[in-house]
Amino acid sequence: SSDLGQVLLSYCSHIPGGVLVFFPSYSLLSRVAEEWAHSGLWERISQHKTICVEPKLKVDFDFVMEEYYQAVKDSLGPAPKFSSFKARRTGALLLAVCRGKVSEGINFKYDFARAVFVLGIPFPPFMDPQVKLKKEYNDAHHRLFQLEVSRQRAQPPGRPLHGNDPPPARPLLTGGAWYKQQAFRASNQALGRCIRNQRDFGAIILLDARFCTGHSPDAARNQSSLSRWIRPRIKEFANLQASCKELKDFFEDLNADVGMGSVLES
Repeated sequence: SSDLGQVLLSYCSHIPGGVLVFFPSYSLLSRVAEEWAHSGLWERISQHKTICVEPKLKVDFDFVMEEYYQAVKDSLGPAPKFSSFKARRTGALLLAVCRGKVSEGINFKYDFARAVFVLGIPFPPFMDPQVKLKKEYNDAHHRLFQLEVSRQRAQPPGRPLHGNDPPPARPLLTGGAWYKQQAFRASNQALGRCIRNQRDFGAIILLDARFCTGHSPDAARNQSSLSRWIRPRIKEFANLQASCKELKDFFEDLNADVGMGSVLES
């Protein structure tokens, strides 16, 4: 968690406006936030951005979101440029959860989400009874489908199927394939919170070595599970310094483009 805090601290000094950070679970988010508070990282990050945390309770949600939006607006000043953002807090950092309300139900356009981080791959809880039952059901259905296909293929050529034998139905995914599908569906939902129109811009950062071809044999397969609009734009970096430099140049170049949108125009 301290490494994650240091990474976000390095990135946040280069990112204007709002930043969304998605965790795979509330338990991990809570543990990281508590460790940041004890280590002093929370205070150090707060010097750059107001930190907000997605609440579990719906009654607190609107209050947290208003705090986040206001912190972003306050950081931008009277003009839709980022030339003076270093003189104050540079926006807000919203710690949220994949499959939560922030990841699936809110449109963060322009300055409200100039960067989105997804920590890990948000697989559903492995030991959750409903998850286990769903995987078992899919596996059983898939086995029955394979048996039915094999039986029908074994019929002699030209012999019609028995009247009570319908053609095989479309199979369900195996339990493992369904489990992976749910994880990347949640990732893609979270990643899609920013860059909402052609005048918008933002950075997407995947904090997991399983997407890096130099670290994981499954990297290409994992990258192919991301949304189509993301895949051709993926860049891998050997170290934090190289990625921070790229990010800094990215925002400086787009900040100079007067055609890009800002929430201050809304």
